[in-house]
Amino acid sequence: MTMVRSSAVARGDGGARGRCARRVGAPTRMTIMMAGVGASDGDGADEKKKEDSAAREGEIKKALDAIMASGGTLTGKVEVVNRGGLVLRAQKGKFRAFLPKSQMRSSRLKGDLNAQGNAQEMDETKILEAQIGKLIDVKLMDVTPKKIVVSERALLQEGAKEKLPIGTRVEVVVTSLSDFGAFVEVVDGQGPASGLEGLVHISEISWNRISHPRDAVRVGQRESVKVLEVNSDTGRINFSIKQTQADPLMETLETIMPVTMPEPSMDEDDLSEIPLPGLPDICSSLLKEEGIEAVIPGRQAMEQRVVSQDLELWLTNVFVEDGYNLLARAGRAVQEIHVVTSLDRDAIKRAIKRATTIAKN
Repeated sequence: MTMVRSSAVARGDGGARGRCARRVGAPTRMTIMMAGVGASDGDGADEKKKEDSAAREGEIKKALDAIMASGGTLTGKVEVVNRGGLVLRAQKGKFRAFLPKSQMRSSRLKGDLNAQGNAQEMDETKILEAQIGKLIDVKLMDVTPKKIVVSERALLQEGAKEKLPIGTRVEVVVTSLSDFGAFVEVVDGQGPASGLEGLVHISEISWNRISHPRDAVRVGQRESVKVLEVNSDTGRINFSIKQTQADPLMETLETIMPVTMPEPSMDEDDLSEIPLPGLPDICSSLLKEEGIEAVIPGRQAMEQRVVSQDLELWLTNVFVEDGYNLLARAGRAVQEIHVVTSLDRDAIKRAIKRATTIAKN
């Protein structure tokens, strides 16, 4: 047994000593504690906590194993927001998982889009707080004894090649801009492709030359794009805006209705025999195109008004048995060009575009 002395005994109080003396050996709570009894009660409580904790860990491990066996996807409800991201409660409250901001779909961090498609200016913290209570589908990325990390972006990008076949046209929203292009996200309502993110390179934004993507698009703007490439290994997706629009050159070539040469507005003697500026270079480039046998400059004429100061080529719809007739125009001057070829209409348009581009450069 362990003797516990009272303060009265310690200070030599006789009355107290007498009272204590009469109770020495008595099994009272005040003066005597069985060795180990208190410690034993504490250990019991600790042991119970350990057992409960082990049971919970076992349930979590079992749930995580089941999730991994079914592909690693789960749905979590946003419970807490912090500077790094969102904390989700999953599996009917069995465990929490962390969704970092870097692993969220971009639009989740940009706030809502108004009717005009412009991103509303909102504080990022408020944007994240607005996610509380929402359900988010995510994929397990990392599990440690201290933290379970998930990714929304990884789940969305999974199977991108099947979701976005090459050549598909979808609607996207611009989420950010960089010097080399515009980052976009497929808007909701586009089927399995919704939420997929990719890049529109600056060269694929506009047919016009631009020095920066902001010259043509802005964050929050919606655009129709064409899928150019989906890399299954890297998850990278490349889109094009300009390929959903008519090439100005092709549009020019198609705009003209069936054409006959305009009647000269002045005497034939006044017409210059000198070809239009830049035309010889274009003709030379056309001759180098595979499938073109001959390029023959024809009649010249002057129109009543200036169509364009720059040299333009127009593909006529007039049927020609051995090829096509073109009209070259610059200022008021116009000249007929006959191209002998077996190429179809689309192929000759591409050849003209290449030849024109080479001549301009």
